Amino acid sequence: MIGIANHENRERNLIAAAITYIRVCVIPEARPHLDPDVSDSLDFVLAKELLANAGPATVREFLASVWRPAIVGRDRLKDLAYKMERLHADRLLGPIVLAEFNDLAVDMGMRFPADEVARETGDFVDYLYSLAVREPGADVGDGTNFDGGAIRCRVVFVARPTVYEVKGPSPYRAAVDWAVRRAYHRVYVLASGRNIEFARDVVEPFHHDRRIKAVTEFVGTRTGANGRTFSQLVIRVDVFVKYRVGIGQRPVVAVGPGVSAPASGRKARRAG
Repeated sequence: MIGIANHENRERNLIAAAITYIRVCVIPEARPHLDPDVSDSLDFVLAKELLANAGPATVREFLASVWRPAIVGRDRLKDLAYKMERLHADRLLGPIVLAEFNDLAVDMGMRFPADEVARETGDFVDYLYSLAVREPGADVGDGTNFDGGAIRCRVVFVARPTVYEVKGPSPYRAAVDWAVRRAYHRVYVLASGRNIEFARDVVEPFHHDRRIKAVTEFVGTRTGANGRTFSQLVIRVDVFVKYRVGIGQRPVVAVGPGVSAPASGRKARRAG
């Protein structure tokens, strides 16, 4: 239960309750590891969405009394808040933000927060935003990889039906396998509309792959510019990654039971 001081202004009461709820209840374990500006941006975006249910007057009050004053003279916060709002509106890339930050809390466990990890969370928002604003059909190449020390994932976009009919699932499966062999923690396969069944076809072999811990689907919808509603699908492939190190030995990264994987491109981490 959340308690707030009595206030004659109903909008102020709702705003105080919304912000307190989000800060306490949304990925609380991850907060110490996030860049403070990332954490504040997340509060702004989620509070605005929550307050929308109370009507436009409450949202206007929130923007005027909380959001706008907070970003004055804080260019990085202003930039991250804008990007976070854009990502939250993207029903394909948006869920990845909270999913990865939630896993960050699990991966970090009881470790003391590090500035390096906090900076990485800001870089991760920049990375996802760059994917969100890419030109449709643009070849992003290795730009779909995020090679952090704490966050390490790959995004795979399933192409238009005309492309899939020509190339089939092989290139997309190869993209997922490439990430698995290189010990990426997670791979996200994204699709919308008619591409959804293609995405499921792409990940089908990985349901039975010993290197994979779990394959999970997240289904949503979005409304296009013409008012039509499209189904969207995020398929998350969790990779079985292990880190081992002995006295006087170099760290070894393993994918799956006893299968070695190259650790190039990532920073060595001690086994947790």
